[in-house]
Amino acid sequence: MKTWSLVLLIVGLALPSAWADEASPAVPAAEPAEPAAEPEPPPPALPLRLHCGQLLGLEPATSVSAVDMVRMIETGKLEPDPAALPDTVQQPAPPGRIFAVAKLRLDSGQRVGKTDFVLKRDNAKYECLALAEEMGSFDPRLHELAKGTVRLLFAVPSDSKSLVLEYAPGLRVALPPSRPIPFGEQEQEIVAVPAAPPADVAKPEAKPEPAPAPKPETKPEPKPEAKPTPPPEAKPAPKPPAAPGIPLF
Repeated sequence: MKTWSLVLLIVGLALPSAWADEASPAVPAAEPAEPAAEPEPPPPALPLRLHCGQLLGLEPATSVSAVDMVRMIETGKLEPDPAALPDTVQQPAPPGRIFAVAKLRLDSGQRVGKTDFVLKRDNAKYECLALAEEMGSFDPRLHELAKGTVRLLFAVPSDSKSLVLEYAPGLRVALPPSRPIPFGEQEQEIVAVPAAPPADVAKPEAKPEPAPAPKPETKPEPKPEAKPTPPPEAKPAPKPPAAPGIPLF
């Protein structure tokens, strides 16, 4: 009788534990977290959309082909003449500056003026000096161009690395936010390559230097007789310096 009681007691204690195991639902395993999305790269600085077309490039130049304004002023040609090809010169950039040539492709029916844009570096702004067609010379007398691909000329500090194109302050119009435009030579990261250890090379034994041969005795050469110096020829008087030229810009 005691044996059966002990068996029933053990079975009674085991049944609730088994029921609890059957009743408790299985906890689902945690799903792996999705990797974070990579940030989108910023849009390229060029081409830059403008009201009149697209800015295709901004290139440095130490000198440019430009209309000879000294000649134009001397001849009284203060306005451009489409029927005549003007005299041109190779115009260097002012001291401490470098030219920045902005290349624009105009939309159909659009035009760009000499006073429409400025280049900005930090808080300094630089105005356009002259306009030119894609294959023409820069002409400070031009006020605007109305078709095709055109170029705008600016003079900025020679150490400029990036610039921002903006509408001139008088227009009271702002460009959409854009990245600074790379300009001039960009600094490149140089990775130093470790030098290979020198190979063990056996040094050759030093050989004794031979004794110098005795120098032969030299007799002094006879001195030539001095000739009389001819009188100096008369030179023409130097020409007076030319008058300083009129600056292009």
